[in-house]
Amino acid sequence: EGDQVITGYRDHGHMLACGMEAKGVMAELTGRRGGYSKGKGGSMHMFSVEKGFFGGHGIVGAQVSLGTGAIAGIEALVRWNHETRGMIPPGEFIPVAEKSGLMADIGRIVITKAIRAATEWHRSGLQFGRLAVNVSGTELREVDFDKFLFDTLEAEGLPPQKLSLEIVESVILDDEKTGIAAKLRHIRSAGVHLELDDFGTGYASLTHLLSFPVDIIKVDKTFVDRLLTDRPSAVIIEAMIELGRKLDVRIVAEGIEEPEQRTRLQELGCGLGQGFLFARPVDMATATGLLAAGYLPPASPPPPAAEDDPGLLVADRSRGLS
Repeated sequence: EGDQVITGYRDHGHMLACGMEAKGVMAELTGRRGGYSKGKGGSMHMFSVEKGFFGGHGIVGAQVSLGTGAIAGIEALVRWNHETRGMIPPGEFIPVAEKSGLMADIGRIVITKAIRAATEWHRSGLQFGRLAVNVSGTELREVDFDKFLFDTLEAEGLPPQKLSLEIVESVILDDEKTGIAAKLRHIRSAGVHLELDDFGTGYASLTHLLSFPVDIIKVDKTFVDRLLTDRPSAVIIEAMIELGRKLDVRIVAEGIEEPEQRTRLQELGCGLGQGFLFARPVDMATATGLLAAGYLPPASPPPPAAEDDPGLLVADRSRGLS
């Protein structure tokens, strides 16, 4: 099995052809080339790979107000800065890490380092809204995931309200067999926010939102890409925005690349978004500078915010962003 070439893995709805020999990549991930190895009792010894995942520089993206460009949240992005191969995108190493059983450990590296960075911002008085970290079903199925998360928040000194966990629809569908839903409700009750990513692209129905409350719904980029040319996509986005308004859930539009998309989204009542129009992913030093400035310079003058725009930063009235 380890000698097979890993191809055709699906990540966020896109087919990926990794084109890598699983045995070789797993060797790199597990430390047989000096990267990552398990010690006695299952403890992890993190060497060069730990430095690569969100280490050293770190890569983050931003959620912004569509009206003002103000930063409403920061998202930690997983990249592997390999010592010899350079920056390796998640589409290449995550499928192999999942297959080799190391995804949960890699996830904990990313979460720990992300929380540590957010704690530094928080102590410095920088307003970053919340830090969002992607978590997979594999990570959430770990029996002690919630304990690990709470222990890390306490050890670093970050209030739970400053953290969001970003999950995909498949996690909701898997909850009855794994107990993930109960675990996430426990985490949310402590103040950590939940974001539902790629909404509308999977198999979760609206009824899942009744039994699985979230704080943010993210409109998938595939809908935003067709917003200006495909009426059904615009109707679906408008319905999501109205749904969020009625459920008191904030809506974030992903993958905004054109000023016209931002304008149309505002007309539909969407207050928050992210995408290359505002900024590409940046390293930690650049992110700190942007947070100090308090906003991302827009690619073009921002249109006026919709009158009923629920707050750019205060849409979640029950908890607030800062």
